[in-house]
Amino acid sequence: MNDVVPGADTRTALLEAASRVLAEQGPQGFSTRNVAAGSGVSKMGVYTHFGSLGGLAHAVVDEGFRRLAERMAAVERTGSVREDVVALALAFVEHARESPHLYRVMFGAAPLGQFGPITQDEMKAGRAGTLDEIVALNERGVALGLFVPGSAWRRATQWFSAVHGYAMLELSGYIRAEDGPEKILLPLLDGMLAGFAAGVDGESGSEDSGGLGQR
Repeated sequence: MNDVVPGADTRTALLEAASRVLAEQGPQGFSTRNVAAGSGVSKMGVYTHFGSLGGLAHAVVDEGFRRLAERMAAVERTGSVREDVVALALAFVEHARESPHLYRVMFGAAPLGQFGPITQDEMKAGRAGTLDEIVALNERGVALGLFVPGSAWRRATQWFSAVHGYAMLELSGYIRAEDGPEKILLPLLDGMLAGFAAGVDGESGSEDSGGLGQR
């Protein structure tokens, strides 16, 4: 076991190990000993970098959403609302594929046990920002006359529901990764956009009633 080495590499190793422990063993297996064993860092590293085991658990969730927001922000924008919606969805799915343990913890598929769940205030503080790109695309679609005016946040939550549901099914092996996006996810998104264009996506124009990090 290595001594604690301050820095980003040690922190990342602990976050990755913690997400694996939570996803594979559940909260009952989430301990400083197991995280340290999986990271190659001494147990003291947890306290040095996160203050406590609970601090590490919540940092795992924060890290997942930080990476997701960073990946979505990096997607190159085109002049097409449809193409951008698809590109952001594929970036979302790639995040789930590349960090499956972390992804499951982010969205509660691997629970945090005594250290969770995260509160609505915590959700509003940063998690909701991952959908801001979809809100902006809806507003662009309305401005171009492609969509009927409606609740941008509700539509973003509908997008999230579709893409997250697809990602979880793929991670669970119910959908084959090699053909799932083309045969399942993209047609689903096209149907969703058709609903936005026709105004059949709910109570268009009314106030939002829920969603990821409700606003």
